[in-house]
Amino acid sequence: MNTYAEFNVVFAIVVGLSLRLLIRSTAQLWVILQTAAYITVIAFPWDHFAIAHGAWTYPDPGLRLFDVPLNDMVFIFVGSAFSAAILNWRGRLGPERQTETEYRRDEAPSD
Repeated sequence: MNTYAEFNVVFAIVVGLSLRLLIRSTAQLWVILQTAAYITVIAFPWDHFAIAHGAWTYPDPGLRLFDVPLNDMVFIFVGSAFSAAILNWRGRLGPERQTETEYRRDEAPSD
């Protein structure tokens, strides 16, 4: 196991524990996992392109899929899942938001 894989294991454990605090339903978990999967699939060609054209290299990439280290895909997936969970959780903080019609009614001058 190389250093990058060890980092991914520790990162995944930390993110997994934090997801337990951030996720409140299986539907929310499903959306977060789908989002992470989509981002990982979208990032794969970018990774391949950058590696193929020498934008970056890895001293010990480990297992690869079309020259892209699987460690990169794991890191992108775990990081995207964490980001999606934070963004989803953050949207529910604070007082309930008013709808536009409620806002207009509250701001309307009284006669």
